[in-house]
Amino acid sequence: MNIKNIVVYRLRELFRLMLKFPRYAKIGIILLVDTSLCYMATWLAYYLATSELVAFYGSVLWAAAISVALAIPLFYLSGLYRAIFRYYGFLAIFSVSYPVAMYGLMFASIVTVVGIPGIPRMIGLIQPLLLLFFISSSRVIAGYFLSGAYRNEIKTNTIPRALVYGAGFAGSQLVSGLRLSLIHISEPTRLLSIS
Repeated sequence: MNIKNIVVYRLRELFRLMLKFPRYAKIGIILLVDTSLCYMATWLAYYLATSELVAFYGSVLWAAAISVALAIPLFYLSGLYRAIFRYYGFLAIFSVSYPVAMYGLMFASIVTVVGIPGIPRMIGLIQPLLLLFFISSSRVIAGYFLSGAYRNEIKTNTIPRALVYGAGFAGSQLVSGLRLSLIHISEPTRLLSIS
């Protein structure tokens, strides 16, 4: 096995382990990730706006604190943390785009329109775009590693199992009818016959 396969395998195992965490722990992890993405987007926006690397103090820290103070409550209220692993791929990008667009309007109005001393006004335009990219990417990556494991867990936990008494022709017809109907049964369905 090469290094890439080993890393992907280990990450899949880590994400499968995270699926067993309680809901509040999963939300806490995503809150921590989103908070760090807000800080990283603010720092990178500073770099893109001023063309120089800056340390995390003073105006950078204030801009990042404003970002977190706006983003996390808005994302929570918009339901972004209720469906953490439900969407992946392009659906994840669409589910994230509306809350981040609302955040972008609020952040841009505070930083760009109103203006805060020491914070360049371009930060208000660049940072929300970077945050959209970072949060969408984090959801797509999590979906990539979790898609199979999460879907299997939902499938096995929500679909009832069935045992059909009578393994003859009528029992086989009943199982076929259940499989084709709106009532979903999980595999394998057991047929029991006393003959």
